[in-house]
Amino acid sequence: MIVYDAPDDETATALMIGGGAQGNVRTETLRAFDARAMKKILSQARR
Repeated sequence: MIVYDAPDDETATALMIGGGAQGNVRTETLRAFDARAMKKILSQARR
């Protein structure tokens, strides 16, 4: 597993497509949230 930070979703996707296109790796992209974003999500879920 590799965890990395990219400036935006498009950059992250391009990196994964580039690695996967070589055929020697399999990729799966999952979005992570920082603490501030997660607090906002949780506050909306509790309504």
